Amino acid sequence: MEIIIGAKGKGKTTKIIKLASENNGIIVTTSMMRVEHVVRVAREMLIKKEIEKPILNPVTYDSYFKNDCDGMQNDSFYFDDFDQWIQRPTRKPINAIALNGHGTTLL
Repeated sequence: MEIIIGAKGKGKTTKIIKLASENNGIIVTTSMMRVEHVVRVAREMLIKKEIEKPILNPVTYDSYFKNDCDGMQNDSFYFDDFDQWIQRPTRKPINAIALNGHGTTLL
């Protein structure tokens, strides 16, 4: 698992789009509005030749965790804005998390 860390607007979603494009993965994000944003950014990246192939259709966290993705012929998922999703059940800020991962990208 690669961990991508950066402030808002520093390229985390762009990095996720590149990884998903390269590995035929599906991006999972917070809402339909974010799905539309990811699709729009990926389309622009494809036009600018920043990625070589289109991404698969992104899904929301709700769809992913309701097992709506079980029928997909894919086992490669890329989670965008995961911090927003993980704080949702508690409705309180989470001040720190510990993750195990073999790669970390700081943006």
